[in-house]
Amino acid sequence: MGQYDTERISSDLLPKVGSRWCEYEKKALEIRRLVGARTQDRFDPYQLANILKFKIIRFSQVDGLPDHVRQQIITHNQWSGAAIEIPHDGTKLIIINDLHSHRRQRATLMEEICHLILGHQPSKLNYAETGHGSASDSTVGRTYHHQTEEEAYAIGAATLVPFKPLRDLLQSGLDVKTIADRFDVSVQLVNYRIRVAGLQRDSFSG
Repeated sequence: MGQYDTERISSDLLPKVGSRWCEYEKKALEIRRLVGARTQDRFDPYQLANILKFKIIRFSQVDGLPDHVRQQIITHNQWSGAAIEIPHDGTKLIIINDLHSHRRQRATLMEEICHLILGHQPSKLNYAETGHGSASDSTVGRTYHHQTEEEAYAIGAATLVPFKPLRDLLQSGLDVKTIADRFDVSVQLVNYRIRVAGLQRDSFSG
């Protein structure tokens, strides 16, 4: 990513907010450049994964998980995905929870790609016995690092919904759901982008 000259990015493409959000936006624009995507284009994270030679595995295809662990992941609906680098050959794997919606999977894949690109230490999925050792007394958890999670999600979201077209579409009067449909993302992700980019829907009304 370092070969892209982010210093020459037009200020019109960047949010007028804190420096870290501008840096996230620059990195997102750099990622879009890898696949030749214009800022207004719908972005395909699967195409990016293919270019980077990252292997995608769906949760339903993963073998070897204890039944109660699999059931807890399904029931709690919290675990979205994970990125793993295989030590002996450097293969990069991304596991996606394919029980989630198509749009949530797109956002998850983009976030996990960013973890790998940025060289983040992967979080770990773990489970522990909390009672007498039965499956019903087990809990599933994962390690969590706020800074790396924020960075990966923020860059991934900015890649899917860049600042300039988001601002332009809001200025044109489009509602959030229509914008979400335009970029094939969730309404929640668009609202997140509006908030962190310093855009307020009310300021575009009238």
